[in-house]
Amino acid sequence: MSAKKMTSPNQMQKQVECGKAPKSIDRVDVGNPDQGDRLPHIHFKDGRHALYNDGTWKHGGRTLYREEIQWLNENGWPLPK
Repeated sequence: MSAKKMTSPNQMQKQVECGKAPKSIDRVDVGNPDQGDRLPHIHFKDGRHALYNDGTWKHGGRTLYREEIQWLNENGWPLPK
């Protein structure tokens, strides 16, 4: 089984805007090194957690819900380490 190609942050943000992402996802940012964001990342609506697209936490860290895991897998993003 081959790894799924990673969906771009912009495409994932469109899924959030169209209601095709889990309701717990607030937004997907592309990352801006000038502002200290080294990688694309997902912000959760609780405001305390954000996950980089390499599977590390930008801040916070929690157990993901089944829907979040499925969505990340469908979009080729690694799960938290």
